[in-house]
Amino acid sequence: VRHHSSPHRGICLGIMILFMMLISAYSLGMELKFDTGKDLLAKADGNIVVAILGKFFIHFIVFLAVVLLFQYYIYGVLGFPRLGTVWDILLLCFLQVAASIGFGIFAFGLMPSLRMSMSVSSLWAVLSISMAGSAFPVMGMDAPLQALSWLFPLRHYYMIYQITVIA
Repeated sequence: VRHHSSPHRGICLGIMILFMMLISAYSLGMELKFDTGKDLLAKADGNIVVAILGKFFIHFIVFLAVVLLFQYYIYGVLGFPRLGTVWDILLLCFLQVAASIGFGIFAFGLMPSLRMSMSVSSLWAVLSISMAGSAFPVMGMDAPLQALSWLFPLRHYYMIYQITVIA
């Protein structure tokens, strides 16, 4: 039995990206809400990069485990064909999680409010499901929308996925 590419797989990945963005923005928003950001920064000796990396290391590991389990289910259990190597899939999962967390951090940096950063993250993730070509092929969109589609992490995931798994 030959399996075909499923749009549900793309929707699931889009929802995972949505949750990763939301949880990242939420996590920073809770630091602001409960006024614990100064403590976090003090523990990192005033280095914001160390504070962010320390805060999101566990998030990254948990999100990566969830995405890898999903990929194992798709390719290992369901037997979807793939032409790329396992290393290609692992790199793709790593980049997906890093981009999603990074966007959540960016959204909070852009609008340092719990509500607004989560709204921006959720809007961006929901739009990315459409703009990545899930609902309508990107090649059929108007030129400005095609250019805009490159701003969405799910679009990059789809492009890399097509190159590593299908091509």
